[in-house]
Amino acid sequence: MELACEGFRYNDLMRWGCGKLMNKAPEGMYIPGPGKYDMTGDGVNDIAVVMTKAESEARKDEFAAEKLTVYTLEGHTFSLTENDKGYIHITSQVGAFDFIEPKYYYTPLDVQDLEMNPNLKQNKFWAE
Repeated sequence: MELACEGFRYNDLMRWGCGKLMNKAPEGMYIPGPGKYDMTGDGVNDIAVVMTKAESEARKDEFAAEKLTVYTLEGHTFSLTENDKGYIHITSQVGAFDFIEPKYYYTPLDVQDLEMNPNLKQNKFWAE
């Protein structure tokens, strides 16, 4: 709690023994569904989220007239957790990491350090 929002998420997870939480893909803001959204709070729509490339193309003039940045979910690098609504997640991050316990709670010793000092031994989780 004392390090919340201060850039120490990894350190907190390691300290608390919660490394498995790193397996979950990071999620962004919640989008209730396709549509136009005011992201700056000024009462003017800034972005549009559409499901397909065909819809994006069909509404191209409408979006251009309103000067909207258009995000098309089909074939994009991000998607929504519940297909047509949900939290934004980067597609390449889903299932990209497998936290191995207890190995990843330990840091391997650098090869140069091991060569420089023959008395050092690699920790048992990283020894080959």
